[in-house]
Amino acid sequence: MDEALRGHSRTVMGTAPLFPLVAGLIAGIVLDHFATPGAPAYLGGMVAAGLIGLHRPTRARIGPIILFWASAGAGGYLHLSTARTMPASSIERYANPTGHISRIRGVVASKPRVIPKPEGAFARWSFRADRTVFLLACESIDGADGGIPVTGQVRVTVGEPILDLREGERVEMFGWLYALRPVGNPGAFDWAAYSRRQDIVAVFACNHREMVRRLESQPASYRPSLIPRLRETVRGMLTEDLAAGADEEASLLEAMVLGHRSRLDRRLNALFIQAGCIHFLAVSGVHVLIVMFLARLACVIVMLLARLAGWPLRVGPAARTWVMLVTVVAYVLVAEPRPAILRAGIIAVLYCIACLLGRQRASLNWISASAIILILVDPRTVFDVGWQLSFSAVLGVSYLTPALVGVTRGLRGWCRRLLHRQTVADDDLRRPDDQTPQRGTVGSLLVRAWRFAWRYAAGMLAVSLGAWLVTLPIIATHFHRVQPWGAINSVLVFPLIGLVMALGFAKLAVGVISATLGALLGQVLIQVDSFLIWFVEHLASLPAATVISQAPPWWLVVLGYLALASLAWTFPRRNYEPAPPLSETPEQEPSRSRRPAFLGLVTWVVLALAAAAWFLPGPPNRLVVTVLDVGAGSATVIELPDGRVILYDVGSLSRDNVGRHVIVPFLHHRGIRRIDRVYVSHANVDHLNGLPGVLDEIPTEEVIVNAHFESHSPPRSSSRHLLELLTRGGGGASLPASRWQTVSGGKVSLEILDPALTQWRSGGVTFDLLSPLDGPTRRELSPNDSSTVLRLSYAGRSILLAGDIEERTQQALLERGNLNADVLLLPHHGSVRPSSRAFVEAVAPLVLIRSSHERMDETFSGLHYVVGDIPLFNTADVGAVQVVIDAHGLRVLSMRGQGFFDKAR
Repeated sequence: MDEALRGHSRTVMGTAPLFPLVAGLIAGIVLDHFATPGAPAYLGGMVAAGLIGLHRPTRARIGPIILFWASAGAGGYLHLSTARTMPASSIERYANPTGHISRIRGVVASKPRVIPKPEGAFARWSFRADRTVFLLACESIDGADGGIPVTGQVRVTVGEPILDLREGERVEMFGWLYALRPVGNPGAFDWAAYSRRQDIVAVFACNHREMVRRLESQPASYRPSLIPRLRETVRGMLTEDLAAGADEEASLLEAMVLGHRSRLDRRLNALFIQAGCIHFLAVSGVHVLIVMFLARLACVIVMLLARLAGWPLRVGPAARTWVMLVTVVAYVLVAEPRPAILRAGIIAVLYCIACLLGRQRASLNWISASAIILILVDPRTVFDVGWQLSFSAVLGVSYLTPALVGVTRGLRGWCRRLLHRQTVADDDLRRPDDQTPQRGTVGSLLVRAWRFAWRYAAGMLAVSLGAWLVTLPIIATHFHRVQPWGAINSVLVFPLIGLVMALGFAKLAVGVISATLGALLGQVLIQVDSFLIWFVEHLASLPAATVISQAPPWWLVVLGYLALASLAWTFPRRNYEPAPPLSETPEQEPSRSRRPAFLGLVTWVVLALAAAAWFLPGPPNRLVVTVLDVGAGSATVIELPDGRVILYDVGSLSRDNVGRHVIVPFLHHRGIRRIDRVYVSHANVDHLNGLPGVLDEIPTEEVIVNAHFESHSPPRSSSRHLLELLTRGGGGASLPASRWQTVSGGKVSLEILDPALTQWRSGGVTFDLLSPLDGPTRRELSPNDSSTVLRLSYAGRSILLAGDIEERTQQALLERGNLNADVLLLPHHGSVRPSSRAFVEAVAPLVLIRSSHERMDETFSGLHYVVGDIPLFNTADVGAVQVVIDAHGLRVLSMRGQGFFDKAR
């Protein structure tokens, strides 16, 4: 046992001594993120590990464990000091969620960008205008006694375009200072965490350009940077002379060659996502790998040309490695400064250094070194999905790809041995000598070309499949989707990507010598680019190109990585031996080589059973109603016990394209692939403008409005526009007809809710239509008072969805009676009317929910008097609110964990 421990320790420390270090750093950072033991625990752990390591026999036996222990303490302390400790001078100390008026001064830290008004089906009814966004390195903030020195970066948004503001100018601003807003809905992107990883600690907003005043137009401390000017020059050389009307091709070229993802056309972005090839647009390891290959190829071409010219030039391996190193550094400087390209550049540089040192085969060691550098720069990068995808893909290519090759070779050897056991003689299985192509003939060349193409395709597929398998759990967890064709599509697209990048770099090189030749090469580049777009469009249209999936639980992710690790352990690279010839009898494998295979088989069986139990669940047997945090609007998702899904209102005035950016990510997070019904309560834009974004992404059966909806939809109104889009199947310019389809391929239907049908059952839930009923006409009811009011009852509990009803309808419902419900979604976003208190008392709810952009400490309408002692969940304060009704009773939870209600049966 002691000798085995010493042997394992020597193996780890001899082949990858940095791996325990990086593993410990990651473990410590994750521990501090979730548990927060504190600085004494981290320092004590490091001291204890150091004392144990002083004992030489113990260090010889468990050296990697000691190193892991010490680095875990260092990682936890590093994360505590950088991510959890706020500097005393940080401007974040003066920011709060509600915001307050402030005057701040600082230096413009990024190039100001003008963000155009959001586009979409309901853009004309949006209150947004073009705005300016930039980063400000803060210097001071006004206090009661003058300026207070502060530090930190804030993200500034000005409600109007500012065209003459430049990076490096010192400015004074007057506006509202806000703290970073935490994520409000499940499945939504965490902009607060992302901003902190970019060293942005607060948000500053002002309405007019006059609220930004220059203090120094050209400060003495500021010097124009060479690298940004170089990037702009290279971008101009690449795209400015392209043909007019080739905007898509130009944006794709910039994204692939220079990493300018911000300029990419949205349609192309969606196509590459659908096809599973989005990694080709985020400049990262694939692009750096192509750059390294092109640099190596250039060395070979130069050497051949020199030999043809009679010069005895020889470019050795070390020289080629230096050329690759310099080329990678130059490419990273010219490309858009994004974390992905910086990560890929660091990994490539360390790989080149490993090659120069003769340790390129110790891949785990230089991969670990790259991770350590990035973690030391910013420990929060561990939680960045791009960081996780980059290193998991590199590990998959380095260790899982050889295992997959080993599996295929093992299967080939098994098949050959199976054939050997048959009665057919060996000679009958071989080609006679007279049928073997002679060397140097056309047949021999064709056979060699076929074998090369087959090995290239098989090798590329193994590389792509290795990266795809390792990144699959991360993509399913963060993006709630799986691309089954992703590995194959990547292999098919890769040659075109390489050709586009090669032509792009050639255009840059030729353009320096001759602008005319560069323009001619640009025309060829446009044609290749167009063919690439056409090809990706067809790949994106394949059946099941993208499958929406609920985020897998952590235990399933762990099981998946254990299965992949067992595969890599069973077929390590050093065990690759060619299959034995048919004439030889395979020797009996030693028992120690069957043990990892057996463990791997068990792991894969357990993984398959767990995945089947997770992805093929039975009916949930519970009613789940989620009121999403959409700001000034309303959006409610209803999941019935039989698995069917209903939406009640989908709109917002304060969120851009709320359907695509809020509701659809939540549906993906829940694993919802179809919607059965959408109830639009009434004809107000803040209850319906998110519907096109939902219909674009999720197949929907029908949209239901009440009988008053059309009468409250005058010409040129938002509700009339919605009716026109639905009745013509989405045939407008902004909404392609092909997107407005049901699961079965038919068109989404528009139905009118029958006011005589006051009660029905669906999926085990009883629906009561409380308003509007037969009787009142349009002249008697306002759009708000004509809202569809539904009560959902299940398992002895109920929830009342009141739309935007106001005084008239509330009084009518009070006179009619029978309003009892356990949960009430407050009418009209919690606005107070004379009948509001009586209405709440008549419903007698156990819990109240308010969908609003207004926090409770900013509410002075008397709502606190209406609510009384009833628990209130306000989406502006607590984020999305989820109501769960099942056989155990009623539970109400919030996204931010601020409040919890549980009422058992």
